[in-house]
Amino acid sequence: MNPTDSCEVFEEVTIVFSDVPDFMDICSKCDPFQIVNLLNTMFGLFDYLSDENDIYKLETVKDSFVGVSGAPERIKNHAEKIIDMALDMRECVTFVQDPRLKGNGGKGPFKYYVIMFLTFLGPPTQLFDGSQYCKSSRI
Repeated sequence: MNPTDSCEVFEEVTIVFSDVPDFMDICSKCDPFQIVNLLNTMFGLFDYLSDENDIYKLETVKDSFVGVSGAPERIKNHAEKIIDMALDMRECVTFVQDPRLKGNGGKGPFKYYVIMFLTFLGPPTQLFDGSQYCKSSRI
């Protein structure tokens, strides 16, 4: 069986990328348990939001979250779903404690940025090797 026989083409998808600003500073000022707790809390919330917004989580790497709408389920309002997800992400991180702010129990403004949402509209051959995704994630 040819491996590409099981592949599907998705002509329209929207992807959300997000990031924690100053993540290296957080890592340098906190112990590993605080970092793990921060990421588990944040990504646990994002997993819940992904389910609520019908977003497929592609990956979480270090402090970044990547989700897609329009694949593997084809939907017409994929950009709208991603925008709703991005707004929900921005709102929910206000409840995440910044581990650098130990003096007041970690309470304080925690910054988390939704870097971009990017809509891919065919031709699908441009997306076959993932190069557009890789380029976009570096922006």
